[in-house]
Amino acid sequence: MSRKREKKKDPGTDLIIHDLAAGTDATIAEVSDYIVTKDGNWVVYGVSSKTPEKDGAFARKIADGTTRTLLTGNGNYKSFTADASWYTWPFSATATITRPPPLSTSCIT
Repeated sequence: MSRKREKKKDPGTDLIIHDLAAGTDATIAEVSDYIVTKDGNWVVYGVSSKTPEKDGAFARKIADGTTRTLLTGNGNYKSFTADASWYTWPFSATATITRPPPLSTSCIT
């Protein structure tokens, strides 16, 4: 009898965003992978949590901390990249989706 081995999923680590102009810090917990847009306005990141319901891909506007959910569900979100315009952020996700993604995939303006 052969048993399929489940891959161990490690939780992410803290991502700390330093706002040098304002002298403030913001911490995002359990980040597994991220990119910062070329203009420095957004950070797009994946969360790998000890609590699978918190897993997902998110985009955060650095100036005001506004966060947009790109996709959620128990899984692994990684390999973030951007197209030449920096308006499309493909990523790899192996996930069990717990709610549908937004109707518009271009939710960042």
